[in-house]
Amino acid sequence: MTRPPRSPAPLALAARFPAPLALAAPRLAPLATALLFALLALLAPLRARAQQPELSSRASSTEVEVGEPFTVEVKALVERGGGMPSDPELRVPPDLSIVSGPSIGTQMKTQLSGGVMTTQLGISATWQIVADKPGRYTIPGPTIGWNGKRLTAAPILIKVVPASGRPRRPNNPFLLPGGPMPGFPWPFGGPGGLLDDDEVEDEPEDQAPELAMPSEPDPIVFLRAIPDKTAAVVGEQVTVSFYLYFRENAEMSEPRAAPAADFLRHPLLEDPRHERPVYTRVGGHRYAARLIDKLALFPLKAGELHTGSMQARITGRRIGARVLRESNDVVVRVTEPPLAGRPSGYVLGDVGQFTLKATVQPRQIEQGGSVAVTVQVAGTGNFPQSLRVPERTGLEWLDPEKRESLEPRGGAIGGFRSFGYVVRIQESGAVDLGKIELPYWDPAQKRYVVEGAELGVVQVTPVAPPAASAPSSRAPGAADGAA
Repeated sequence: MTRPPRSPAPLALAARFPAPLALAAPRLAPLATALLFALLALLAPLRARAQQPELSSRASSTEVEVGEPFTVEVKALVERGGGMPSDPELRVPPDLSIVSGPSIGTQMKTQLSGGVMTTQLGISATWQIVADKPGRYTIPGPTIGWNGKRLTAAPILIKVVPASGRPRRPNNPFLLPGGPMPGFPWPFGGPGGLLDDDEVEDEPEDQAPELAMPSEPDPIVFLRAIPDKTAAVVGEQVTVSFYLYFRENAEMSEPRAAPAADFLRHPLLEDPRHERPVYTRVGGHRYAARLIDKLALFPLKAGELHTGSMQARITGRRIGARVLRESNDVVVRVTEPPLAGRPSGYVLGDVGQFTLKATVQPRQIEQGGSVAVTVQVAGTGNFPQSLRVPERTGLEWLDPEKRESLEPRGGAIGGFRSFGYVVRIQESGAVDLGKIELPYWDPAQKRYVVEGAELGVVQVTPVAPPAASAPSSRAPGAADGAA
């Protein structure tokens, strides 16, 4: 048996050191171990930094006029499982004022690079700002909270020029009164008056009795959060509507969305300026109530989950300027769908009403070639992040490329999410790709449903192996050059 050649590394080390050190060759293993630990210690901070959220910040315009509103946005994305960012904050120079925000939304980003798919989740936050004086300003980078520390995005440069007097479109959807509320004088019902029964006799009685309350959290103005349910399963949509109740006309500024840290969130209200107030009774008095935000929340885990409170500054003649108001904190009791009858392959959080369809192209290939399989999940609910593909010998499924179009549909989040796979086929003949199944929990029917899509057969033409070298025709043992 031939012994493999010895590595030259020990010999090279021995040649570089005096003879006594050459005898210490067996001690190389501890040395290598020490070097390995040192290398890991150097790489640990790099790995920690790689797992930190990816921060970006921008302004809607880098040059504005005095008094012209503009927005600042920060996005924070982190790899799945890395802990969600939260609590965005922004500080501005003295001559700039935050008139609203932050308005917080959920972000998801999926990338496919080198056959490896990565998914990032996070938040976006926007503030509306107005400048009081011309000049060049550096807005410090917005900060976000993550895993017990605060991270800072890049600062933003803004140039403010004197006001030109040209008309500007109002950008603050939370100002009351104004364009959003035509026909509402300031103050409501006459100078110094409150909205009461005598002033609105021509209005229909109790336009929104479902918004009535037995007692008043505040005698003038308050915020209220109303969930459509307080019990759900993991992944089931909970819709929370936020109302401003008021008896005198008011201005709301600096709204701060409920954090809802344990939920995936999607906004349902496209533009609060299009919402008109309705009348209802609270503690025996007539109030106007206006919808100012509406969220679709999808719980990420089981337990008693808190949405937290929405906050805003309210200005009114009777309550004063920029008085802080907070909504109630909504508590949702979240459980897992039942274990009884749970189908194989169910992923916790796949909840809604879905359909599944698939396409395969082409249907004829040569052995060792590939086909494209596209599977589309359509419907409403908390869409699956991945699908389980058929496992069989001779098929290699590469990581999918994901595409999606999700938006509010009749109060629910709907649309589609597609998964595009490349499948390599090593067998020949009529190859059945099998079936893709999506088990999910249907909260309306309160049962599990398994949607399936047959992928069908691909005709694979065999490829002949390369021809072997022709054997020599010389007689055994014949010597080269023999006569």
